[in-house]
Amino acid sequence: MSFFAERWYALPLLSGLLLVLAAPPFNIWPLVFAALAVLYWSITAYPRRTDKEIFLSGCITAGLYMFSLYYLTLFQFEWLPGSENLILLIRAGIVPATLAAAGLLGAGLWVYRRLRTRHIALNACIGGAVFLLFELPFALFFQGYDPGELAYVVAPAPFFLHMAVLGGTVFVSFAVAALACCIAEGFTVWRAGLVRRDILNAVFFAGSLASVGLLGGFLVMPASPVVRTISVAIPQPGAYENILFGTMTAGTFSFPEFKTQFDPASFANADYIFYPQSFFEGFIYTGAQSQSDAAAISQAQVGEWIGQTFPASAIIATWDSVYEGGGTFNEYEFWKGGTVVGMYQKQKLHFLDNTATWLGSIGLYQTRFFYDPGKEATGPIALGGISIGTPVCSEIMHDSIVSTQAKGAQLLLSMTSEAGFIDDTANTISLTAARYRAVEYGIPVVHADAVGPSALINPQGVITAEAPWHTHAVLSGTVSLYTVHLTPYARFGATPLYLLLATLIGLAAGIRFLGKREQG
Repeated sequence: MSFFAERWYALPLLSGLLLVLAAPPFNIWPLVFAALAVLYWSITAYPRRTDKEIFLSGCITAGLYMFSLYYLTLFQFEWLPGSENLILLIRAGIVPATLAAAGLLGAGLWVYRRLRTRHIALNACIGGAVFLLFELPFALFFQGYDPGELAYVVAPAPFFLHMAVLGGTVFVSFAVAALACCIAEGFTVWRAGLVRRDILNAVFFAGSLASVGLLGGFLVMPASPVVRTISVAIPQPGAYENILFGTMTAGTFSFPEFKTQFDPASFANADYIFYPQSFFEGFIYTGAQSQSDAAAISQAQVGEWIGQTFPASAIIATWDSVYEGGGTFNEYEFWKGGTVVGMYQKQKLHFLDNTATWLGSIGLYQTRFFYDPGKEATGPIALGGISIGTPVCSEIMHDSIVSTQAKGAQLLLSMTSEAGFIDDTANTISLTAARYRAVEYGIPVVHADAVGPSALINPQGVITAEAPWHTHAVLSGTVSLYTVHLTPYARFGATPLYLLLATLIGLAAGIRFLGKREQG
């Protein structure tokens, strides 16, 4: 161990490399525990480390980890034409963003070192809390598309996935970091040959987290028998070049390529057909046509084609650009028999696409249109006798939107497209988010991705049917619906966790303060 004692930077380097391997694209998720345990152990096992070394330890680990994540996201996107200036700005921002991440984790480890007490369980909670404080700002920065969020890293393990029913992904990330910190604290005590009681405390804390995981597994079980089963179909183009559109010919909308791509017999018996694209490349207008864009078609013209193409009894969902009342909206439209029977407009506009008007106003992004924020929705939509929550694309990442849409819903619909990404990193994140939303709110989710993977997800977060990424397919299956109920997370969110952590941090600070007074 003298090697690590003499080279304070060695363990943080190892920790950072292990974190990179644990996250996408390597996805060796169990390594996340080794990575964080090594990082915390670099502090607990070597009390003579200076404050500067502790701070720089966090900088090294976070620098390696976050630079890797930035590359996997910001550098893997094939940005739309007209965004060249924005590309340069964002890619240049990788350096200050990495430095900010490094500074946050460095400061967090310094706080952890300062607040450590003789109580292993309390130390583990402090360790989990400081990592959470490092993680949350970057989850906000990525607007949900953060492949390094600990909850997303361990999502392949149902044990951790089910914890989200109690406190969301925030609680899962905290539990992962706290467990790793507990391992480091326990190993330090064992190696030093200290009191056996401390070892038992570490084991008790780890066992308590295991009990929480088991409780989560129990709570995600349906609270009622199946009340209805619906059949669904998702036509998935599978690749950007496979996304085709219909045209206007002699005043009539036609789209023969759709029937060539997708056999109508494959969704002839579906109750709901969710198509994660628009049938028309341009605006669909409901009233007067916008004079600023010739690529526009009336809602009635599209509806006529839909009525001729799909079963009259089915609900058809499309994802359209709609011009209405002088505004342009990113909108789900729900059709039956060629008539719109429901709609939802995207409210949470993502700042890295053409929904962000301010980018055009400062010359960073040129496009023929920008979306307007949608009308505020008060809850799910009643469609075909069931209530459906309808977050659009990246809104599946935003709890403020999903919490409104999910409460009272029997089904959650998430239609998205990460066709601009070179690999499937963003697509996988979006699917994982959909699985977490199913667990958090105890309802099934239909996740329709234009390039895949599309999936049917039950309330336990289990994928019951899937069309893989970059695969042209029609995903068909059945979804079981249950009586509406509220999970612990749906009722309280992550507020109880934040209150508990604030109390524990205050307790640790008080113990340290009183200890210094007694020594003085």
